[in-house]
Amino acid sequence: MILIPNILTLMNLLCGGAAILLAREGDWTRACFLILGSVFFDTADGWAARRLGRVSRFGGFFDSVADFVSFGLAPVFIFHAVVGNLGLSAVFGFIFYVLASAFRLLRFHSEGQSTDSGKFYGLPTTASALIFVSSVWLAPSPWTLWILSLLMISRIPFARLFN
Repeated sequence: MILIPNILTLMNLLCGGAAILLAREGDWTRACFLILGSVFFDTADGWAARRLGRVSRFGGFFDSVADFVSFGLAPVFIFHAVVGNLGLSAVFGFIFYVLASAFRLLRFHSEGQSTDSGKFYGLPTTASALIFVSSVWLAPSPWTLWILSLLMISRIPFARLFN
């Protein structure tokens, strides 16, 4: 029982890593499905940790590392696989997205946002990845990366969907 949340976090990390590898091979469709798998495992690990009374500092940081790989790095690899090289704007969009994801996760830990508050400040990386995957299938654009990055580093309150 003690390891269940960490195993779920590991599954999130493995899905994100596999998404990067598939995107590098040009298989962005399956990579997007793996991001959806990461979203599932990211939701499940927090839920399991709270229900089992196994919330820990280590688990929180492990979750952030997994989230950074799955929701900060993998989307950039997928976007590149979908649209290729778009020029300087896309490269800066890639960099900004990765930095914004890292900043969002670090701010969450440093400010100690309560999981009971009912809201997040700044778009969570998990939600950003869901929006990103949708945009890749519907209309890929470098502007998506810029907009999501700005929302992640903003102080805009976003409702929590799951507690």
